[in-house]
Amino acid sequence: MAPDLGAAPYDAIAPIITQRTKLSYRTARITQDVLFMVAAVMLLSHIGKRTYHTIYNALQTTETMRNNMSEYSTSDLMKNARKSPYFNAGMDRAKLT
Repeated sequence: MAPDLGAAPYDAIAPIITQRTKLSYRTARITQDVLFMVAAVMLLSHIGKRTYHTIYNALQTTETMRNNMSEYSTSDLMKNARKSPYFNAGMDRAKLT
């Protein structure tokens, strides 16, 4: 799906770094998140326990999905998506292929 709503400035930093350097997206995103957290601590901001909980769970979920999805290629996923009755429901086919 491609809603074309743009990206938040915070979410656009890691892709820009990966395009301009040889860093992987994962490394760039983790580094970005850690640096922003350090900046928040240095500015004496309050970081709640839910923030740490979210960071831990996001990393675990990302790793699990990466490990489970690595066995499928993008073309296999698209073939299966096209079989779905919801595939053409308001979506632009050109943006999905």
